[in-house]
Amino acid sequence: MNTTLVSRHVGTTPTERRPSPDLPSRPNGHWMPWLSANCPATARGEQQFLADLRLLSAAETWSPHHVGGTDDQPERSDATAVLNALRCGLSVDDLLHRAPGLRPVRLLRSYLDLDVRRQKAVHAWDWIVADPSENSLYEWGPDAAALMSPIVGQLLDVARRMANRYESTVVTAAMHIEETGRCVAEVERALDAEPYGSKQAVELGRVLYDPAGSALTNQPTHLPARVGTLTPSRVATLLGDRLEVTFPLAG
Repeated sequence: MNTTLVSRHVGTTPTERRPSPDLPSRPNGHWMPWLSANCPATARGEQQFLADLRLLSAAETWSPHHVGGTDDQPERSDATAVLNALRCGLSVDDLLHRAPGLRPVRLLRSYLDLDVRRQKAVHAWDWIVADPSENSLYEWGPDAAALMSPIVGQLLDVARRMANRYESTVVTAAMHIEETGRCVAEVERALDAEPYGSKQAVELGRVLYDPAGSALTNQPTHLPARVGTLTPSRVATLLGDRLEVTFPLAG
């Protein structure tokens, strides 16, 4: 057990996970900060990433040299490292090899913090759909806007100007969001079936995630089902760095 944990910190990249040699070194270099397979992690890859991170985090806390307390509190740079690793399709081994100063405990806490915020916003959106009333929008809209600010902003405008069309607008928005979710799942299945780092995998990766383009996860109708599909703009609203929809004060 100890030998396995130590070897994971070395972070060597197995041969089968190396990009195809006929690919440019960084075809997506404008948004992928690290040389990798040039395609983002799928849901399956993210689950493995999280499992490995939990394992290494536990090993770190068991260490007699572990201090704990405020020393384990993550910083924004930890969240950035996690997000960059997922968008580059890196394993935890790869990440720690490229940035050896990172600590698994902080990385895990950053991931979980982002996921809790994401789930809170998804839960709020689900309530807006379940109860397509203006009262529901004003109650749940501020939380849902952390992920779905363009859609929530549109609903707020309809509620103010054309209240009789509000419910149908919610239903239509929910349909488009479900369709985008199905498309994302389909692309992820295709990406999982491709050889790691192949040209087709790179192209599918661009369809799935490209914050500078028209990728599925960049669409206003995309409701992120996991941390790895959070675009930079959604991370900014989740963490409170910017506010895109303003609700009137209660009372």
